Amino acid sequence: MRKAKHVALISAVVFTAVACVYWDTWDKLFVQRSGWLMGDGGYSIALPPVGAPKGTPGGGSGGGRHYFLFGDSWVWNPGFTQPSSHQYTHGELVGFSNAYGLSGNSAAIVKYASNPWTPTSIDFFARERNGDCDGTFSNCPVVKLKDPHTASKVRDAAGFQPRRVTSDAHQWPRAAIYIENPATGLPANYQAPAPINVNEPFVAMGFGEVGGQGRWGFNYATNITAEIESWQFTAGQKFQPVVGTGVTQGNWGGTFSIDWGAALVHAPGDNKTLIYGRRLGLGQIDAVLAVAWPSASLPDPNRWFYLYKAGKQGCPSSGPCWGFVPTSDVMVDDLHPVAEKIFNDFSVDYVCHNEPAGPAGPAVNACAFVMVHGTYPENVEPGGPTPALDPNCKPVTGLVANPQFPSLATVNARWGMVRTTADPWHFPAARHGSEGTTRSTYLADQLIHPAWDRELLCDSAKAKRRMVRQLRGQAGIREPGTLYLSWYIGIWEPEPNEHEHLWVNNAPLVESERKSNMRFGKFPLSYVRPWCTAQGTCP
Repeated sequence: MRKAKHVALISAVVFTAVACVYWDTWDKLFVQRSGWLMGDGGYSIALPPVGAPKGTPGGGSGGGRHYFLFGDSWVWNPGFTQPSSHQYTHGELVGFSNAYGLSGNSAAIVKYASNPWTPTSIDFFARERNGDCDGTFSNCPVVKLKDPHTASKVRDAAGFQPRRVTSDAHQWPRAAIYIENPATGLPANYQAPAPINVNEPFVAMGFGEVGGQGRWGFNYATNITAEIESWQFTAGQKFQPVVGTGVTQGNWGGTFSIDWGAALVHAPGDNKTLIYGRRLGLGQIDAVLAVAWPSASLPDPNRWFYLYKAGKQGCPSSGPCWGFVPTSDVMVDDLHPVAEKIFNDFSVDYVCHNEPAGPAGPAVNACAFVMVHGTYPENVEPGGPTPALDPNCKPVTGLVANPQFPSLATVNARWGMVRTTADPWHFPAARHGSEGTTRSTYLADQLIHPAWDRELLCDSAKAKRRMVRQLRGQAGIREPGTLYLSWYIGIWEPEPNEHEHLWVNNAPLVESERKSNMRFGKFPLSYVRPWCTAQGTCP
């Protein structure tokens, strides 16, 4: 099946240090929490409030929830406060038994009463081992970590999205999505793949399997308007990717060239879900695109349509087209790169905003697809200016060789990039500057937080291997005129948890002094196209 190419209206952007305002309200949600210590990831989706009618979209004013998914997570025993004798040795907590690293992941629910960007509460969740819960996905009960629980039993339950059996590999979360009305736009005689019931709203939660040869998939939940402890969870199928010719050894423990679910986009009222994947080549990662059309077909990649390059796999020479599932290395290589030179973690959101009239032009009421990801100097296209390197902050040092990028073992991975486009098939180049009247890219260093962040990332004693990681957009919690961003202060291997030692100014190592490893900022949309023309702030 082939679809005709549509006209691309593209604009790209990247954010500046000047534009990004830190949002301490959200930073502080993730520190000094009973039961939950830390986690990376931070994918989120907007959900309706508890008790809302079936089919209610998420993210509305007047009350709702944000659902966060975290990767490698640590939990405390209830009520435990970290002692001053705490220390780290190669990422392991030493000297006490009250903190446990999950062999999986955790989740959080943030509730708000009025505006989505004004949280009123946060609770963290995992699963607690209660009998044999390795054999099925859902028979370990979900527990709220501030309620009575046993941290060792939470650890043994293998995470919020647990492994199916003991032999399964560790699972990292990927993007999630809420489909509030799966019955929208179904063709005649449509039969949804298991476990989807088209009459039930559902949440799909992506995962990638560590050490599993790049296997990936989605887990599912229904009964979404109930509290999370009462959701009905179902394990989805795991998929083994077709390997292309540009294969390299990844830090996931296996060789692969592509996986799916890095970003998921569904506009309320639409009948399709865009599925962005990562294609890993030799020294470069590109974003590729598939679509579940209708969204209820998400569990079955054989029903998706995949975007191929112009002149490949039956596409016309004039542009890309949709085709069937790639089943060979050639087909993987022929997938159309919708964005080149991205990074491991990226987000794509569909953002609508009405920018008021300004000194440079009339109001701009428009929507765009917004991609956010981290980057570094060697990953930026030549031909445009680059941010000045801060002479008072050294590059990341002491990195082990990254097998994905063998020649770039000591990069300063602290730059951020935001790209926008009206056409999800085509994001602009990773280069600072404007491309005509519809495309722009603005690039900047992320080292822009107050002094304590600089101490963690720049200080000669504390900054070894530390970097900004997992930059992504949080469109569900943005206030008008802004895009919220989140990122994570991390290090490169081989000490994956040393970065959580976030105390500054020689503070005592107690919870009241610990800084959040999850960071948030808000970026004005008026800095990017299509909205920047009103204020005259386009790059």
